[in-house]
Amino acid sequence: MKKKIRFSVSVLLVSILTALCIVGFAGCDPSWWAEFETNGGTDIVLSADDALVVDKRGPNTIGFWLGGTIQESPTTTKEGFVFDGWYEKSDFSGEPVIFPYNVPGGNRDGGTYTTKLYAKWFEA
Repeated sequence: MKKKIRFSVSVLLVSILTALCIVGFAGCDPSWWAEFETNGGTDIVLSADDALVVDKRGPNTIGFWLGGTIQESPTTTKEGFVFDGWYEKSDFSGEPVIFPYNVPGGNRDGGTYTTKLYAKWFEA
């Protein structure tokens, strides 16, 4: 019986701390970041479905507390150009990113992981 109670209390405490971190209390910073290089496009707009986003470092950088998935492609526009997708490489080699996109660990910096995606455009 005592083991069951200790386990229940432990689960409850972990759940409370996790909830506090997710809503931005308890000094928890996101550990996963996705940066979007719009290459001259407007600042990104995220879908309301991306509820796991807990922080923004700027208009084109979003943070996730414990990894995360971006459900839909962030929207950006550029006058006179047509958006041709997000790429993991600045030279646009490889295939465009497919959404939903699991934010992988990229460059580790002081306990956080940052992944950068690049917008590709072609003239209209």
